[in-house]
Amino acid sequence: MLLKLAAEGRLVMDAADADAVLSGLRRTLLIGHTRLADAAVARGAGPAGFTADALGQKVIDLSVAELTEPGRPRYVLDELSKCVEALSLVTKLSGFGDHFV
Repeated sequence: MLLKLAAEGRLVMDAADADAVLSGLRRTLLIGHTRLADAAVARGAGPAGFTADALGQKVIDLSVAELTEPGRPRYVLDELSKCVEALSLVTKLSGFGDHFV
């Protein structure tokens, strides 16, 4: 929905707020993708890959989430990527000074 609003020029955000939001979303995406990659490596190592010494608790939690709802963590990251894309589009389409429209 954000991507549609951005493409239609109906998403309005202060430039400083947009920069802060984009920065936070990109950081969150990086962390999420890193944890998914760590969980994949741990799965490849078998049960020993899931010890507290081998992985942080958040990666273990993510692995459990993947087991209980397969594909959900990846789906969430894909949706978050769409938010980043929408806000990036807003910044590119904007020609209104301190506001993104």
